[in-house]
Amino acid sequence: CLWVRNDHRGLVITGVVVDDFVITGSTDKACKAFVDELMSAWDCTFLGDLEWCINLLTKRNRKEDIMTIDQAEYIDDIVHRFSMSDAAPIYTPADPNVRLSQSMVPANDEQRRKMQNIPYAPAVGSVLYTRLTRIDCLAAISDVVRFMWFM
Repeated sequence: CLWVRNDHRGLVITGVVVDDFVITGSTDKACKAFVDELMSAWDCTFLGDLEWCINLLTKRNRKEDIMTIDQAEYIDDIVHRFSMSDAAPIYTPADPNVRLSQSMVPANDEQRRKMQNIPYAPAVGSVLYTRLTRIDCLAAISDVVRFMWFM
């Protein structure tokens, strides 16, 4: 959920994920007032600058006015979870010569039984989330998601 407040102290934008708040604003005064109001209304803990939120690592360089968002650790977790640690790395998100098609879908009961042991949907769901920071993978991820409808 995203909340926006604009008053005489400045603009405050708050992202809420379950019980975690991420707060940013146009002025330090507006952010501090908002945090103080939250802490007076609820039992809250202020953890300082954002570092991790929903599997996104954020790094901020205030001196250079740069913020980066990274999912490398999340991607490494996916690789390990689906036993792909020994897979050879590639430098493109997908082989441009491979096209997914209906002919690749399990055609008989034996093939379907074999596919039951392959966590295709959970793997695709996990990789789908990486599109937030890996825009270069978006086309390949979209193809795989569309292919799921054939499964």
